[in-house]
Amino acid sequence: MEKLIIEASINESARKEDNPHVPYGPEEGARDGIAAAKAGAAIIHYHPRDEEGQNLWHLGTEMYLECYRLIREECPDVLVYPTQRGAHEENTPHLFELARDEEEGLELATVDIFPEEGITGHDGSFVAKLLEDLRALNVSYSIGVRHTGHMRHIARFHEQGLIGDKLIMKIFWNEFSLGPPPGIDGLKMYLDLLPPGLECQWFNTVYDGLPGEPTLRRT
Repeated sequence: MEKLIIEASINESARKEDNPHVPYGPEEGARDGIAAAKAGAAIIHYHPRDEEGQNLWHLGTEMYLECYRLIREECPDVLVYPTQRGAHEENTPHLFELARDEEEGLELATVDIFPEEGITGHDGSFVAKLLEDLRALNVSYSIGVRHTGHMRHIARFHEQGLIGDKLIMKIFWNEFSLGPPPGIDGLKMYLDLLPPGLECQWFNTVYDGLPGEPTLRRT
């Protein structure tokens, strides 16, 4: 069987009201991250949350660092990485704070192409600059897509040399109408739009459930 890389996204925006085991603070995040790593996960993704469950997003650098430190004390080989919310400068300072931290550092990030200005209005210039800055700090990254139109940005980043010979692409599927329908046909729609000659390693992230399935309430 082909080897797989398993990533455990241990909390995202899920709340304890929906599942009392959802981790919030760094100690709870580390507890579940360690358990996931010992069960076979190679990558841990954690969102810092306050006691009320509110996502701290880019404001939670110290919580990220504490969670990562606790995980690596027991599982030193696991990769851990933060969230990136929105294609705007004010949403990304934690990436650089983590990357410059002398003890923990940052090896991996996911850079999401968000359609916040509209699918046609978002020119991708900030994302391109973010990729350049992360590369300068030796941070590897996957690129997150939520709509087939984002593949046009992928092609542009490839032309600009911001994607090497192999793209690591994170496909977000959700219950909303944005993007192709979840499934093999939807996946083919993304892969058919890859630039010629660009190898792609893709993986899926499903959040908020799918149509007809229970969903987790978002913050």
